[in-house]
Amino acid sequence: MKPYVFKMAASFLVSSGLFLFVSLDPAASQQPVASFFYDQRGNVIRQERDTNGDGKMDRWTYYDQQGQIEKVEQDVNFDGKPDITVYYEAGKPKRQEIASKNDGQIDLWYFLDSNGEVERKGQDTNGSGKPTMWVYYQNGQPVRSEEDPKSSGNGTRTVHFKDGKISRIDEDTNGDGKADSFSYFENGQLVRKESDRKNNGKIDLRGYYQDGRLVKQEEDLRGDGKFTRIVYFQGEEVIRREEFTFKGKR
Repeated sequence: MKPYVFKMAASFLVSSGLFLFVSLDPAASQQPVASFFYDQRGNVIRQERDTNGDGKMDRWTYYDQQGQIEKVEQDVNFDGKPDITVYYEAGKPKRQEIASKNDGQIDLWYFLDSNGEVERKGQDTNGSGKPTMWVYYQNGQPVRSEEDPKSSGNGTRTVHFKDGKISRIDEDTNGDGKADSFSYFENGQLVRKESDRKNNGKIDLRGYYQDGRLVKQEEDLRGDGKFTRIVYFQGEEVIRREEFTFKGKR
């Protein structure tokens, strides 16, 4: 798209008490490509732009009394509704809200630090209009994510990351607000999974994995913290089972 050649025109003191300044493109039949709104002291408080030349404004910038940007809205699919909104503090972006499905409903939230790096991201995974998954970042890398599909404040699944790869997943499988299943990963591959099936804070089932397949499973049958059954697998088949009935430590 060729650069616009601006011809300036102005109208003064609209009914809201604001001054309006309009930039026109003479090549497009005097179609406005930018509008600037001023307060009575001559400070810009809002700017509107037509970035694709279709005659409709698709970018709105709002300013505070010090002339710093407060908010920017962008209509990326040109349907007349903002799809991205960026909020600023002291002239720096602090939060982004995005309607990623182009339906006008916000489903992504980004919170930024003083350097403009993402600190955490919220995502609506079920169409509720609220964040149901949060991802936390350090130095640009995810370190933890929490899923709360019911927006109850009690996460049902927490994923821990190391060097950008999953290192552990904690899950609440019965909805009591406490994790009872723990999966451990090395280099992004599942190597061990532990379960507290009785929800008493004790692991009573433990599985070991190689290349994503279960190869050994240990089970505490008596609830005394000792694994008294061991089952070995090859593929989908059990190849050996060991059970212990003795007392004391193995």
